[in-house]
Parts: sequence; structure tokens; C-alpha cells
Amino acid sequence: MFLSPADPTRIENTAFFKYSRSSYGANAQVFYNSPKLITSFPDGTSQTIAFGEHYSSNCSGMYYDWGNNINSMMLGSHGASFAEGGKYPASFPDYYPITRDNPPVTMGSCGNGWTFQVRPAPDKCFPGLLQTPHPGGMVTGFVDGSVRTLSPTIAPEVFWGAVTPAGGEVLGDFN
Repeated sequence: MFLSPADPTRIENTAFFKYSRSSYGANAQVFYNSPKLITSFPDGTSQTIAFGEHYSSNCSGMYYDWGNNINSMMLGSHGASFAEGGKYPASFPDYYPITRDNPPVTMGSCGNGWTFQVRPAPDKCFPGLLQTPHPGGMVTGFVDGSVRTLSPTIAPEVFWGAVTPAGGEVLGDFN
């Protein structure tokens, strides 16, 4: 159910893997600490990413499972989330948003302008980032329920600003 037909790493669940593999990651910045719709999204629900794509299996040896909670890691497994870290405890060294300056600008903790990976080979995949199998961009779900394809050339400050629900950024074009 949580496997994308386009995910090149998907494998069917077996008895060995009692948790559900996932090709989609929940934004830890959004879902950590039981958010309230009215108060948790001052940046706007249409400007905040809720879900993004990532490879489900063998992303440099890591597997993503809905069965793992956001703070657990077992047997090379990671909860089906991204952007853990910073003020949220990380079970794996995910890249996460860091907001600075006035007016606020948000960049990834990676410090190199990375946003997400486009069609990486599984052995070149970095588990701390999202990955998309689509050459035209990453399919994302926003908190308001809309779905957008983010361009591979999206500006890092726009991408990471859309990861934060309360950074106060003014976002530019999502392309």
C-alpha cells in the first residue's frame, strides 16, 4: 500500500520484515509532537510539505518502514520520515532545516545546497535525504492536501522553507 510502483528499490514484504516498507516519508518537522492544524502551521498549510518520496529499500543499506516510530531504528531500518534532527531527536543522521536571519531564510543542515536526490542508484543514495525515481521532479503532498511535483532545480531555500511549518519564510517559486 505504501510502495510506489515507480520506486526502483521496492521489494514485497516478507515474513522476515514484519514492518511495512514505504516509498513515502512523513515530514518530521510537521508530525512530531502531535501538531494542531489551527496553531502548528503559521507558514500556511499550502506552503508546508507533509510527505515526500524516498526509496523504500536498500538506500545505501537502509530500509524505510511505517512500522517504526519516528525515533526508533532497528536492523538497518528507519521510520518512514525525513527531516529529523535539529530540535527533533533523530534516529538516523537526516538532513533537516535550519532557519536563520531576518527576514528568515531556511537551508538544509547539509550546508551544500542539497534538497533531494533525483534517480540515484541505490548504492549512491543518501538515506538522510528524500529521493525520487522521477526525472522531472519529486511528487510531494502538502499539509492542505494538495500534491505538487517539485522541480529538481528548486532553490534550496524554497525547498527547506517548505519543510518548516513555522519558519516565517516567504517562499519563492516551487520550480
